[in-house]
Amino acid sequence: GDGMYAANCELVRRRSNDGGTTWQDEGPLHDKSADDRPRSYHCTFVSRMRDGLLVVFCFRVDRSNPEQELFSETGGVIENETLLITSRDDGHTWSAPQVLELSTSLVLTPAQSIIELDDGRWYATFDQWPAFDDPGPYKPRMLGFTSNDRGQTWTDMDRQRQRQRDTERQT
Repeated sequence: GDGMYAANCELVRRRSNDGGTTWQDEGPLHDKSADDRPRSYHCTFVSRMRDGLLVVFCFRVDRSNPEQELFSETGGVIENETLLITSRDDGHTWSAPQVLELSTSLVLTPAQSIIELDDGRWYATFDQWPAFDDPGPYKPRMLGFTSNDRGQTWTDMDRQRQRQRDTERQT
């Protein structure tokens, strides 16, 4: 795109076969013409899971109004969707974006690559933001979610800990 949070940001594939000395452009990771409206894509993190699956963890924003700022003056963020895009062939082809359904109404953006834990669960961290129209001030906070089914569903770590405490109290 034209800048870090520009309305025309998209995901592209670049590959190096010489340890990063040179890079070849392989085109878009996701064909934006398949989107139901104009969108921009941001904060792209890539993970390789133990079985070789590549996972792109990012977010996208509705850019039907390209003049809409991503951030408000008080640090609020416009609504967005968190996505997973996967490849099973070393990044030559990619799945369509899968929108993550998180168990919260908070405004979140990915904070780092997804980590595959020793037990096979996936762990994802997010930055929490105020909504665009919130008066502020912005108070940085991070949240962690886990997935037992390779990204299909996600559970908030705070809720998991509370359920565990509740169970321990009952026994």
